[in-house]
Parts: sequence; C-alpha cells; structure tokens
Amino acid sequence: MVDRYWLKPATRKKVDTLKLTDSFFTIFAGVDANVFPPDTDAHVLYMDQYYQSVRDLRLICFCNSSFKDAKLAPPGKHALQIVYFDPLSNEYASWRRDEYYATRKQAMFDRAMTMAEEVFPGIIDSLDYTICGTPLTYADYLAKWGGGWGAQMTIDQFAFNRFQNKTDIRHLFLVGADTHPGIGVVSVTMSGINCAYHIAPPR
Repeated sequence: MVDRYWLKPATRKKVDTLKLTDSFFTIFAGVDANVFPPDTDAHVLYMDQYYQSVRDLRLICFCNSSFKDAKLAPPGKHALQIVYFDPLSNEYASWRRDEYYATRKQAMFDRAMTMAEEVFPGIIDSLDYTICGTPLTYADYLAKWGGGWGAQMTIDQFAFNRFQNKTDIRHLFLVGADTHPGIGVVSVTMSGINCAYHIAPPR
C-alpha cells in the first residue's frame, strides 16, 4: 500500500524482520444440534496427545456462535467454526493454488473431521453444510499473508514493540492484531479504540 521510500529505516527493518504466527485450517459448518451434549461450552479446545514442541502440535478448537445466540442457526441446528492446527497445513508458504490445491484441502478437511469425531462422536454424519478456509483464503479475504493472526506475540514484538497506530506518514494509521496491544478480540478492539482517539480525540 505504501512505497518503502516513505518509511523510516527503523520501520523498514521492523517490516523486514517481522515474525508471523503459524496459520491454520478452518471449517465453517452447519451441524445438527443433537451432536453436542447439553453441557457443551461455546468454545471447546482439544489436543489428542502431549507434544514436546509447539511445531508438532495438533489442536482443534470448536467455536459455536449459535450457543451464544440461537438466532444464528435454524431450530435444531448450530453454526459451528472449527479451527484446526496441524504441522501439515500451518505453514503459509507451503500452500499453492495449483492442481493439488483441492486435493490437499480435502485431505486437511478429512484429518480435521477425524479429530473432531474424537470429541463429538457422530459429528461427520450430522454435517449439513461445510465450507473450508486455508492460509491462502485468509490472504485473499483478510489480507493476512503468512500468519493466521499476524505478528507473533514475542518479547521483541510485544506491547510497545509492536506497530503503533501512528505511522511515519501523516494521517495514515494502523489498526488490528499487528498493532499494540496485540492478538485477540479484546486487544484488537482496544487497538481500534486507541486509533479512534488519535483520529478524533475527545474535546
């Protein structure tokens, strides 16, 4: 969006050395409500075994938005987002829109749903509708090239070491997970509030 010419040397270095989070595979699904036990939480995390390294981690997260608001799904159904982390799919650079893309996408869907069955038996047969997102999907629709959540929350990229709302260019502001204070719904909301303060401070 902005030519590097207009950036200060320190900003160019920060961009060039930016460390990104891993990405992930996502399944958006319509599913029968009876697959979930009555006491199921709106957010469920499952790891099938202990992993010594986070690089080897297989993890699945169920985010059931219609648990919070029943109007988001028809009666007897739920709107479900499944976020799946797998070493075979996490690296953005390993994905290509080539002749193998659809096959790989299907393979990751199968791996994710096999793991999902360990948590909620019968979930595969209860699916009414699915659409899948890969790391390339996030790049196309969310402008998230590389990491699914953007910049890592490492010591050298944390708090005031992250990008700030104000930039080297007058009237150009940054907002979102790559900026202070960081990743997550609450942090991104705070980033937006802070940015709004810079644009239109209270009088």
